[in-house]
Amino acid sequence: NDNPTLILADTSDYLKDDIKKIKLFSRFLNKAINQSSSINNENVKNEPQSNNVPLINLSHVTISYNTTNILNDFSLRIFPMQRWLLSGHNGSGKTTILSLISGDNPQIYKNDVKINGKTIKEMTSIWKWRLNVGAVNNDLLFGINPTLKVSDVILSGFTQTTEPLPSILNNQDKIERCNKLHNLVIPSISLTSLYGQLSRVDKLKILFIRSVIHCPKILLLDELEVGLTDEDYQHLIKIIGDYIVGNNLACILSTHYLSDIPEWITNRIELC
Repeated sequence: NDNPTLILADTSDYLKDDIKKIKLFSRFLNKAINQSSSINNENVKNEPQSNNVPLINLSHVTISYNTTNILNDFSLRIFPMQRWLLSGHNGSGKTTILSLISGDNPQIYKNDVKINGKTIKEMTSIWKWRLNVGAVNNDLLFGINPTLKVSDVILSGFTQTTEPLPSILNNQDKIERCNKLHNLVIPSISLTSLYGQLSRVDKLKILFIRSVIHCPKILLLDELEVGLTDEDYQHLIKIIGDYIVGNNLACILSTHYLSDIPEWITNRIELC
């Protein structure tokens, strides 16, 4: 579908007088700028935008490999505190979108992709860009050195590297933040445990703490349900959701799991 459409949620219940009509129309008109291959907002609430500056702005992005277009003239704007559900079949472009936002896709340099109004070139460094983003995905799940202690895996999030730098290991403030997040989110997992000895769901919990330890502006969660039981996935999503909502963190959750959409999702986009 080369002509994305936007379907707005029914607001008739809320339109009680002319003033509310004007306010709601203005709010939805702002959201109508967001486009994708297909957007479906049914049964998903839309939160007010805190300002008019998008946190993430993908404008008329086209991504192709050889002769195959993965994204064609794709646009998306995400504002602070919005929490998006990104769904679609395999090959529809979900992971490609996340890789652009995380700065991991080299085609970001030839497309109009911005965080807080700045392109990756304007930030002068890929590392400065990545410090705005936290990510949990299956590539990272297997990319972490299995012999690292849990504490070292978490601390590596400060620099977005696969292992913590010596300067981080000797920084007491960062160690204290690691301990605080660990005790808040998953106190049952010892900081001295080896990462490689953890179950899959516990590894994802550790990677979640790693993804938020540096206080990113947006969190990217890519198909976390892979390899998990329904019970483990729902438990993981609740832990993540409680933290995201409590800290007003923007988020994109990419998933095939559509039977039970998390209640903390505010927007939904479906790729065709």
